Amino acid sequence: MRLTFNGLGAPHSITAGVWKKNAVWILAALLIVLVRYGERLPLSSIRLGVVPWRKSIRYGCTLTGLCGVTAWVVIVFTGYGSGAGSAEFNKNPIWYETLMVILAGVVEELFFRGYAIERLESIGCGRVLAGAIPLALFAATHWTGGIPSIIIALVVGTVITLFYLWRRDLLANMIGHGLSDFFRLGFAALVSLTP
Repeated sequence: MRLTFNGLGAPHSITAGVWKKNAVWILAALLIVLVRYGERLPLSSIRLGVVPWRKSIRYGCTLTGLCGVTAWVVIVFTGYGSGAGSAEFNKNPIWYETLMVILAGVVEELFFRGYAIERLESIGCGRVLAGAIPLALFAATHWTGGIPSIIIALVVGTVITLFYLWRRDLLANMIGHGLSDFFRLGFAALVSLTP
């Protein structure tokens, strides 16, 4: 999506960013339409709505903690967040960053875990391959943040993927991914305020 917008000469502004995010939400809606009406499958085929929501919230909070600890370890070793790209990223308004983490939690989990893993398994890929292929693509989509961003996406993405393969609860993954990104955003904002 980034390559398409950049190729079309879209400016790097908040307004352009909102349009990009809207395009991603539209793609997510189209994927759900594809599952329901193209494949004629229920949303449970992508493991959405298969667990009572209270359990999904509990599992999502567990995943948030696992992601937070994992991300902290990776940040310590990679220096993630101290580069020029991070300084530019921190200039965005908080409402825009919040929109981005909600988008990441919902859409990335929908595409990279719920849909990709389930469909790869349905065509005969084993669990390891069905988890590894979307994980590699997930990490690669974070290339704009540089090598540290790819590393953190790969390591934290591994935790998220293993959690998904264990629980098979897409809503829990959406909650865990979104909340861990949100807490990272809040932590980054607090750190940037300290002298």
